[in-house]
Amino acid sequence: KGPFVKGSVVSVQGINCRTFELTGESYETTVKSNGGDYEIDDINLSSVCAVLEISGYYLSEITGAESSEKLTLRAVTNLKNRDHVNINVLTHLEYDRVMYLVTMNRMPLADAKKQAEKEALAAFGIDDGAAYKVQTFEDLNMFEKSEGGAALLAVSVIMQGDESTEELAKRLEKFAYDFAEDGEWKDGKAKKDIAEWAAT
Repeated sequence: KGPFVKGSVVSVQGINCRTFELTGESYETTVKSNGGDYEIDDINLSSVCAVLEISGYYLSEITGAESSEKLTLRAVTNLKNRDHVNINVLTHLEYDRVMYLVTMNRMPLADAKKQAEKEALAAFGIDDGAAYKVQTFEDLNMFEKSEGGAALLAVSVIMQGDESTEELAKRLEKFAYDFAEDGEWKDGKAKKDIAEWAAT
């Protein structure tokens, strides 16, 4: 999405890297400015894996206006050797697929994320030729001039379309559910609606 505005709530929860079970450890902070930046100092989790969640109002990439309702997005990551995590539409869309691959297919988190990221980009027509240039989703920033930034901006815009925040949340939820088990997006109606909006 466009950046979440000042005051949006960000949480970090520790999880078991293999089962995705919560460890019970959590940290919370708020977004410091309308640029979407946040900071949590001195995180000390028993596991290197964590789920991050942000909830609040955001600035639309299309209109620049603040959303009328709150939206929640999440990301799963390995915090080892990592000092920043961007929570965005792509981290949210891959989440359920990553969880399925880890808990049902017994894949290591890193491998599951690589597969889910490739599949998510393919679902939006971003093929291997461009996809290999895209960083890990939690490193993406739509304001950076890069293949990854362009991919994030494109996906964010087409998922938003002219939908309300409530309808956007439903669209994201339906994608995640549809995508989780086999890494494919089969929602013909949503694809048709997006194509028609993009053509206008």
